[in-house]
Amino acid sequence: MFCLTPLCVDVFLACGFQVNGLKGFVLTRCRYHLFFLIVALPKQHRLRHKKEFTAVYRYGDRSHSSHLGVRGLRLERGELAVQLPTRIGISISQKVSKRAVLRNRIKRQIGAALHQLLPRLSDGWWIVITVQPSAVECEYGQFLRELEDTLAKLEVIQ
Repeated sequence: MFCLTPLCVDVFLACGFQVNGLKGFVLTRCRYHLFFLIVALPKQHRLRHKKEFTAVYRYGDRSHSSHLGVRGLRLERGELAVQLPTRIGISISQKVSKRAVLRNRIKRQIGAALHQLLPRLSDGWWIVITVQPSAVECEYGQFLRELEDTLAKLEVIQ
């Protein structure tokens, strides 16, 4: 899945028309939205089902920072757990912001930070990241530092 970031651009278009057999065109100014591609977490690294989130909340270990809460559940130690990739879910409630635009922006920033940390994560973990209301004023760099610290406390980062 890809996230798209918009950029507004004014473009002049020539629009052709035909009325009662007469042909012509009109030069119009339109505002177009161009989108830049931002890569999200790969599907194999996403928690998707409610029972997975519930298991992490019920049995997982906790670590908190000022803006994020992280819960991690280590899968059974064995040959299978080592081969399974770490799967991550992001939970952000309406208590953080009533505006979906802000909540989605925070999710994209956290996803981008996780994408950068992905090669360093140990295999065989299910992780749920919960966002605190104070995260509204955070930037990408702060999310990256806090994620790195909290994941290190849980010993998820190699």
